[in-house]
Amino acid sequence: MKRYLLLICLSILSILSIHIPVQADDNLPVLLVYDSENVYYNGSKKIDSVQRMLTADGLKVKTVMLENYRSGELSDNKYRGVVTLINWQEADLSNDNFTHDRAKFSGTKLHIGPNLQDDELEGLRAKKV
Repeated sequence: MKRYLLLICLSILSILSIHIPVQADDNLPVLLVYDSENVYYNGSKKIDSVQRMLTADGLKVKTVMLENYRSGELSDNKYRGVVTLINWQEADLSNDNFTHDRAKFSGTKLHIGPNLQDDELEGLRAKKV
């Protein structure tokens, strides 16, 4: 079941990355922020898969663990998009600096996994059940 979920997420990521124009003069990377490697459930393979998908589409990727994210790192002039990858739902890890910066970010945003934040739900016009 988890493999199918990963395949669906990666398929969505492929589709969304098509809409991120890649131009020779545009070297802005995508920021990949993950909550945990979650080695027990092969979370590091998920991180690697997302990185490979993005680079295969010609995108540069900077990967940061959520707890290492620093305020102001995500900005429109530094990144073309941000991918939030939740590997360990039960840990309920968060970083207020990242949440704040992601809410202000106007580039492409993608969330993979559970635990959508309120601003992400609002952007989708959805609500928690």
